[in-house]
Amino acid sequence: MILPSIKTILPVPGIRPGLGNYLKSRLTHKIFSALLAGLLMAGCATSVQVLPLAQTEKISCLYPFNPANIPALLIFYKDGMRYVTQANDTCRNAFADELKKNVLSSLLITGGCTQITLDDIEDARSNPEKLNQRLHYY
Repeated sequence: MILPSIKTILPVPGIRPGLGNYLKSRLTHKIFSALLAGLLMAGCATSVQVLPLAQTEKISCLYPFNPANIPALLIFYKDGMRYVTQANDTCRNAFADELKKNVLSSLLITGGCTQITLDDIEDARSNPEKLNQRLHYY
């Protein structure tokens, strides 16, 4: 019969054995997951924007997501491009302008991705068939 050495029986210094570390890591993971989900879901809800057309006239636009939420743009990219392509002119142009402004000022989208996103927004406005060949969104 082979007996385990004393090193395998005694705990390693600095690491507490037992359930405490496991529960602490699970709790940290759950908190981080909840914060990340909250950040992403904050922009998932449709955003209603009221655009003034004239002094007496206003139009209500139902955006697919808040254009200031860049993580939502990255997740719901096709939905955003579909909205820029298919919504009425006033709403889609306002949404596209806000998207462009936020993409240019974003730290999450860098370099070539910024230019590709801006090109996609322009193609969605002016040449939707070209964009559809790349994204296959309808």
